[in-house]
Amino acid sequence: MDDVQLEHAVRVARVKSVCKKHSFKRLYNLVFTVDPVSSVAFCEIPKVGSSTLQRLLYWLHSNQSESSPFSINGNAIHYVTEMRRRFPRAEDLSPYKTFMFVRDPYQRLFSAFVDRLYIPSYEKGSFAQRTIDRVRTRAHTESSKCGSTVTFTDAVLFTILSYHMPHVSEWHFSPQRHFCRPCDINYDAIGKMETFTRDVRYILRKFGMKDVPVDSKEMSSESDVSIMMDVSNASYTIRHTLCMSSIGVFRRLWETFQIRGFLGRHHPFPFRKGDSLSLEEFQALLRSTYRSDESWIASGRHQQRRLAMIEAYRTVPIEYLHRLKEIFRHDCELFGYDPEPPELFNRDLNFRNLSFFSHFKEHTYLF
Repeated sequence: MDDVQLEHAVRVARVKSVCKKHSFKRLYNLVFTVDPVSSVAFCEIPKVGSSTLQRLLYWLHSNQSESSPFSINGNAIHYVTEMRRRFPRAEDLSPYKTFMFVRDPYQRLFSAFVDRLYIPSYEKGSFAQRTIDRVRTRAHTESSKCGSTVTFTDAVLFTILSYHMPHVSEWHFSPQRHFCRPCDINYDAIGKMETFTRDVRYILRKFGMKDVPVDSKEMSSESDVSIMMDVSNASYTIRHTLCMSSIGVFRRLWETFQIRGFLGRHHPFPFRKGDSLSLEEFQALLRSTYRSDESWIASGRHQQRRLAMIEAYRTVPIEYLHRLKEIFRHDCELFGYDPEPPELFNRDLNFRNLSFFSHFKEHTYLF
């Protein structure tokens, strides 16, 4: 048994052991992406690589009809129904080889905040607007109208609120144990986002599927650029409903891609309020800046992403973090994560502040 195989065996054994001690809620249906040819079923948890894994499985199932998995639109893949199935009962999965992926809960929440609340998508009735209205004592009229001032503290408090009031929950902000029924299904493999490339290759080999060079430089670059194009297209499409100018939308997108580690923080957004910039020009700028940073991407992107996450958590009052810890505790126990990461909880530790969230303002909250 090699090291990776042993690590997966330990993960599966850990879940079984923890499940014997606890009884967990099961809030969401079993939704799987299924490849009937190889009899493989992947259980999806939002913000845990589900889009990438769905693309990969669809690409393999379609005999590589596209040039690569990332030629498939990242938003559209969620609406490909031919490989998506719901299983009312865990025993219905017995004919399949099953796997799921998990992620550090604190990283997952930050990723959900960036993708669901920080990216410009503040049209009337948006999730950002509803989040502000749910948690703040007095929301400024403009904030309530469009959600453009949503903060990470808002997201943390929404997570706490929705955990105790499931009828207001949003599944990107729900604990991972509420998905995939890990205590009822004996998964053949449990991957982690932190070792994503290695685990994907292990799972493909284990299940006898075609090996895909997911760690290749070309495929990684294609994935990054594909995400930036998909996201900027979506935000630009609804730009007239946003409480931002077009340049404001592009600036927020630029910062979002820096937070995600696609662009270096050493590249400030090169336009000012009142400048004219088309979507095509903005996307060309994204591509050229990304290509100019190839050496930095290899060494600096993960550090920048980590520093952005630490900065966001440092904006949250510590008493709220301790309430969040109680919600994340069982996910951490199940999947082997630290329930109290020192870089987030120990405010005496120094870190390099990149000033991504210096515009966040303090608000008063309902609880």
